[in-house]
Amino acid sequence: MKVRKMCTAIASQSSGVSGWISGFVVVAVAAMMPAASHAAVGYSGQVTGAFANPVTAGSYISQTAGANAQTVPNYSFVFRNNNATAVTNINNGAAISTYTWGNANGLVPQPAVTQSSVSWVPVAFNNVAPGQQFLLGKIIYTNGTITLGTGAYGATLNLSGVNVTDNLGGAVAVNGLALPFTNWDTTNMTSGYAGAVKGLAGNNVVNAAGQLFDNAGNPILDNVGNQVTVPGPSFYDTFWNADYISFQNGQFANFSNTNDAGTFEGQQAVFDVFGHIQGDPQIIIDSMALDDGSLGLGFVDGNAEELAPEPAALGLIAGATLLALRRRQPV
Repeated sequence: MKVRKMCTAIASQSSGVSGWISGFVVVAVAAMMPAASHAAVGYSGQVTGAFANPVTAGSYISQTAGANAQTVPNYSFVFRNNNATAVTNINNGAAISTYTWGNANGLVPQPAVTQSSVSWVPVAFNNVAPGQQFLLGKIIYTNGTITLGTGAYGATLNLSGVNVTDNLGGAVAVNGLALPFTNWDTTNMTSGYAGAVKGLAGNNVVNAAGQLFDNAGNPILDNVGNQVTVPGPSFYDTFWNADYISFQNGQFANFSNTNDAGTFEGQQAVFDVFGHIQGDPQIIIDSMALDDGSLGLGFVDGNAEELAPEPAALGLIAGATLLALRRRQPV
């Protein structure tokens, strides 16, 4: 009996030592193995754009000069149906997509820029994390001098993430985004007024040096911090004759304060569009800024979106900030 107990004890100790050694070997081998990778998801690729659904009936802004540079123009919204006469074209591509409208047929002399257009240019990005803001692409807005009957009043820019991959090289089904926009046309004025310009709220929107402000007195800057300057000699005409495109709210986060891109008459301005990818995943627009190479050619205004596309909104406009920016057209 004692012998059996002793043998059992020895066997038990031997088993314990063997198990300990076995466990040690496993731990040692595991320690020598490379750690598994747990890299965070990152996205690479580009966001392409395609225009669709031109709007050929809408309102333009008819205006005549006020009494002086300190008096806002006399203006009204005029509905026009150009369904049978609008001149539009859409050319969508991987590198650039462009929507054009209008022509200058019959204008004498012919203006330097005879069509208006909006283009989307994708910008490649690499390994951006979910929620990380990056440059999605660029909007190029050309403000041409066109005749009223050939104009259009908006379209939809559809952004797509079909060319996006994750950081392991696999394709990612990134949900796109539809961005309807309105392009505002204004009739051109030639007042010749010099000096500072007052906006609708009674504050200077352009000072005597031609620097641009919103109606709250905040300088309008490009995306590197330079203040936008309105070209002369008549700041009044340049400012009020500007046209703009206005993206509709309610479809993207943080975009409601910078959703209007303005370009001065006969000019072309570039706007940088920033955003991020979030959720399951989804493209989100964050903000838009004047490209640093377009200083003096256009501007982004965070308040003009208070302009509604119906003439009934005239009462609302009285409190809007930088109403001025709209597309011009000679009549």
